[in-house]
Amino acid sequence: MLSNVWMFISITIKGNHIECYYNGKKYLAVSDDTFSQPGKIGLWTKSDAITYFDNLKVMSVE
Repeated sequence: MLSNVWMFISITIKGNHIECYYNGKKYLAVSDDTFSQPGKIGLWTKSDAITYFDNLKVMSVE
């Protein structure tokens, strides 16, 4: 397990297609019709984790 290291997470959503990247490597590409309207985002970690978030950006890419 890594300690004291920053990681980069990127998530892109276009329609119902979601792609997730971890340090530039794609780990997930799925389609999901659960949420069809724009909404909110949330950040979560396990209760015993010490996690810091920095430079959070949410943007629309047309």
